[in-house]
Amino acid sequence: MLAVLAVAVFAVGACKGAPANSASPTTAASTGDAHTSWVSYVQCMRNNGHPDFPDPTQDSQGQWGVSVDTATVPTPACEDLLRTALRASRVKREPTAAEMARLRQYSQCVRDHDMPNYPDPGTDGVIDMPEGMRDDPKLGPALVACQQYAPPQEPK
Repeated sequence: MLAVLAVAVFAVGACKGAPANSASPTTAASTGDAHTSWVSYVQCMRNNGHPDFPDPTQDSQGQWGVSVDTATVPTPACEDLLRTALRASRVKREPTAAEMARLRQYSQCVRDHDMPNYPDPGTDGVIDMPEGMRDDPKLGPALVACQQYAPPQEPK
């Protein structure tokens, strides 16, 4: 999942400030294709300082995602693409009650680690951080401190 990452940033829609050759989320979202959305996100990450960012993979249930270290915070230019990919991947299944409880626990942990305004997940399981929060230097350490509660990188 955003955590935000993904990071676990399941947390985190157009590639703001991305290079001109980055795919736009409206293109990926208009096709309704989760794979295309993930490819757009991966390309944006590669174009913005992560040349070895992994290709998207499909799990045994047919869901697309990217498996990366939970300490990898999406590049700000790619956050909207990550959000689009996560939403495109999650349309097939809503998070279970247990998954939502874990996501809420993750959000609370981040709040407890000097990020008092970190949001809870929406009903779709996406943690939609407000503009500018990703620039807070306290966010990275908080996400790392809470990685035991972090949502999986690969949507289920």
